[in-house]
Amino acid sequence: MVTAVFTGLGAAVLAIVAHAVVRVGRRALAHPALVVLAVASFLALALFAVPLPFVIAAAGAIGAAMGRLTPAVFAQRGGSGGADDGPPPLISDAPLCQPGLRHPPPDNQ
Repeated sequence: MVTAVFTGLGAAVLAIVAHAVVRVGRRALAHPALVVLAVASFLALALFAVPLPFVIAAAGAIGAAMGRLTPAVFAQRGGSGGADDGPPPLISDAPLCQPGLRHPPPDNQ
């Protein structure tokens, strides 16, 4: 019984992680070249067992080269406030963003 519960929880956690990966990928991988770089990095890690520091260094170097040679790859899309932002937060931070709002000085005891 307990094993079945933990198996079900494992499947739920996997689904949550997969959903998060898809959401982050939609926002971060805005250009096909970035998708290719992400897939190549995954394949290097998963199939060829390349150490993670080498993959990170290579991806950084390739990203820097792409930024110099083709800056349009990193052009910003629509920005925040779009349909992909998800539901509004449960607790609004609007009162904290009012102009003139000052925090009290810290107590130096």
